[in-house]
Amino acid sequence: MEPSYLIEVTQGPKELGKDLVLIKEDHLTTDVIGVVVKCGDIKGKTLGEVDEVAKRVNYMFNATTTRQIETIESQMRQAIAHPAEVKDNFKPYKVNKVLVVVAGEISSEARTRLEREVIGGVEGIHGIMWLVDNFTDFYPEVFFEGKVTTFLQDKIKELEGKHLASKSHKMLSDCFVEPVVQTTDISIDLKETLENIWKRKKLPFSQLKSIVSKHKPVILIGDPGTGKSAALAKLTIDLMKEAYKSTVTRKNKTAKTSMPILLTARQILDTENETDLLKNYFNESEVSSQVSIKVLFIDGLDEINSENRAEVIKKSNAFAKSFNSGLVIASRKIDIFRITPLGFEKLELLPFGAGQALSLIEKLNTTPAVFEVLKEGLERIKNQIPMVPLSLLLLIDLVEEHKEVPASVTELYDRYNDSVLGRDDKDKGIEVLFEYMIKKRYLASLAFNEFLEKDLVEITRANFDKFNKMYAAEYGMDDEILQKFITDIERAGALQVADETVLFRHRSFQDYFAGYFIYDRRDEIDNADKYIVNKYFEDDAGQTTFFYVGLKRAITQKLLTQIFDYEDDSLLAELNKVMAGNLLQAGWNSTTGTKQYGIDNILSYINKSRKRLQELANSEKWTQPKVMANLFVIIVGEISLRSGFLIKELENHYSKLGDNDDVNDLFTNLALLWIIKPFLDAENLSSKVENLLARITDSKTLSNEDRVQFTLIISIIDQRDKVMTKSIRRNIDKVFEQFPRKYNKLLPTEKRNVRFNPPSWAGNKRRT
Repeated sequence: MEPSYLIEVTQGPKELGKDLVLIKEDHLTTDVIGVVVKCGDIKGKTLGEVDEVAKRVNYMFNATTTRQIETIESQMRQAIAHPAEVKDNFKPYKVNKVLVVVAGEISSEARTRLEREVIGGVEGIHGIMWLVDNFTDFYPEVFFEGKVTTFLQDKIKELEGKHLASKSHKMLSDCFVEPVVQTTDISIDLKETLENIWKRKKLPFSQLKSIVSKHKPVILIGDPGTGKSAALAKLTIDLMKEAYKSTVTRKNKTAKTSMPILLTARQILDTENETDLLKNYFNESEVSSQVSIKVLFIDGLDEINSENRAEVIKKSNAFAKSFNSGLVIASRKIDIFRITPLGFEKLELLPFGAGQALSLIEKLNTTPAVFEVLKEGLERIKNQIPMVPLSLLLLIDLVEEHKEVPASVTELYDRYNDSVLGRDDKDKGIEVLFEYMIKKRYLASLAFNEFLEKDLVEITRANFDKFNKMYAAEYGMDDEILQKFITDIERAGALQVADETVLFRHRSFQDYFAGYFIYDRRDEIDNADKYIVNKYFEDDAGQTTFFYVGLKRAITQKLLTQIFDYEDDSLLAELNKVMAGNLLQAGWNSTTGTKQYGIDNILSYINKSRKRLQELANSEKWTQPKVMANLFVIIVGEISLRSGFLIKELENHYSKLGDNDDVNDLFTNLALLWIIKPFLDAENLSSKVENLLARITDSKTLSNEDRVQFTLIISIIDQRDKVMTKSIRRNIDKVFEQFPRKYNKLLPTEKRNVRFNPPSWAGNKRRT
């Protein structure tokens, strides 16, 4: 009731009449209020009851010694209750006021007698109704919201402990590192992307709460392992804590508690209507009748069959409209954009930066030695291992065990799965070698035959049991051995086996084991290269091809040729060919000749994709700045090729391009310089920028529009050298003066009659 008071619980054998002491202190005076608590009714005729209370009150004023607030333990207890009021004052306090609280009924006669018979200042004498009124004002949940607050507390506790890092004994809120979210609008034909990519903005993850409160449906996408499930859980926890606080402090006892609910896509698919949804989630009607739904969070859209995803989105949207709530659906980057209705805001959960990665490692309380290894290793492999929570957690486990950092993401998964499947279990002796390989091949066979080949991310328990019987018969396992085998597999954490369904705990584990099956059985698969190429261009095959190449640690020129010769002339297929650099990164031990061959072809497809995008932009009359088509292709090339494993070949290719002023060569130079810039020192980068800028300026074959676009892009590359930056700005000023109309087309269209100054590097001209 009064947080500013210092409170000491003195009830006990040495209480000297009082059960509590309340100390009210300000700049002028100190009031020390002794509280007498009496349980039971006090009637005027009950002489003994009145005399007992009066005696205790009088003792407080007449005692020759006063109790000191003297024990550190008591101070600590009170500090927990009132952390803002910790005091180091140990002086004795003499009671000057008394408050009598009767936890029962008190008659008017008894009240009169007490007031008349006690000495000193009586602050008040209160009975049960005063207690009830005040208790319900300050702790209404005890009487009015008990089941709702209990439900919220239980859900928060459940979500806090249900995350990938839970084995570190940390709650999710304690080890959560806030990611960055970026607006996105990728569609299958890329038109929407290039229309809106320049509008993309990044925002802190915490701002999602304000977005979802506007009741606009949101699709939250992310690469494997970016922490989509943890992010939704953290949002749910935060909103549930807000719901709890508002519930226990509100004055309107009839108002409903506004709270979020978090479900899986499978639960939505299996739910017929909103009544069943609420019944299944809350279990008790006393709870569901007292709440309103603030946000409906749906996790794991990519973990259900592709033919059911559109239905889940449709049903979720209908439920949200029925609840008048926000809606957030999380998914991997699958075919989500083909099936998302209009009106959804699309957001992407971005991978961590180096600072966020180190923050996660620190929050998980790694030892100083492990932290130093991870810090050094992250700097060395940051372009090979995706900076996502899943990879970082696997990395921490491996470094703690082996005291070194793996060379690639495939090696990371390979070593991690070997570890959890028992390869390093020294207590089992030589049989460990066979057990871990058997488990690995079992999971590979399951991932390939039941998931990849059937285009599934989840199978029924019946089909799982059927597969197990076939596998056991093939390898001579009896029922007892099979059951122990499956239990060990579940314990390893790769599979999630429920009563009705079975799936890999994370989609990237499924992709890894499917890739391992192809790698392990490549001699048995007819034309394995052709098979893996087809999977590379299939959206639902995930990262299977990437893991296959990564397990080989190398890629052949033959396989690359089949990828580049793949008979699909769509723009998406061309961009997938540009992304073949990821396979070069996975096959980090490939020969220099193979890497050079791959880079040559990827750069040629960068130019082809650039032309296709520009033609599409012109024919469709897109309104986005024209320069974005070029920038988009360059960024795809950066994702594909920027790697420490490829830097030698990339620099070699750059040096061989010569001084041609052909548009393709100049754009290739521009794209390559963008890709390799983090690996160049300031002097080397500035030299290359200066040379390329001169070639663009002096080119006799470059169109005016290309000259403007290339000059604008190169201005972004080198911002460390102030002298060079000024030189680039002067060139841009010249370009602006020579080709103002071409230049204007590169920038967003302004509203009519709005006057503004162009950027400083665009000259001093005003445009309307």
